[in-house]
Amino acid sequence: RMYPADANPDIQVICLDNEPLMAAVPSDSALADQSHVTLTELSAYPLIAFPSDYGSALNDIIAALYRRNDLTPRPGPSGKQITSIIALVAAGRGIAVVPQCTQALVKRGVTYRPLAEPSATAPLLVLTRKRERSPLVKAFVEVIEQTLRGK
Repeated sequence: RMYPADANPDIQVICLDNEPLMAAVPSDSALADQSHVTLTELSAYPLIAFPSDYGSALNDIIAALYRRNDLTPRPGPSGKQITSIIALVAAGRGIAVVPQCTQALVKRGVTYRPLAEPSATAPLLVLTRKRERSPLVKAFVEVIEQTLRGK
C-alpha cells in the first residue's frame, strides 16, 4: 500500500498496524445510546475534522471511506489538534471520525462508538529519515522492526 511519504525517497515508512476508526459523538445524542454507528447515520451530522489545508492523511482516509459508501459528509467546524476536535464534539458542534486510540482522551460530553463498516481503519505509521538518523531513532526503528517480525 502506498502512503504519501512513499513519494519521498528520503523517508522510510513503517506500517505498525491498521487501527479501527471510531465515531466520537456528543453523549446526549441518540448515537451515543447505540452499540455501533453507521456512516449513513453519521452523515446526518456535521463532520468535525482537521482543516482542509492541513495535509491530514486522516481527512483523506475519512473522505475515501464516505465515498466508498456513496455518502457525502456534512461539513462542520475544524480543529488543528485532535483534542480541539474532541472538544468541539463535546460542545455539540458535530461528530468526528477518529482512530480508536483517541478514546484515551476521555472528555465529558463525548461518547465513542465503533463504526459498523469493517473497512473503517487507518494505518498507524512511523516515518523517519532514511539517512542522518540519530542513534536513538535508529535504535527505536530497530525495536519496531524486530517487534513486527515477531508478529
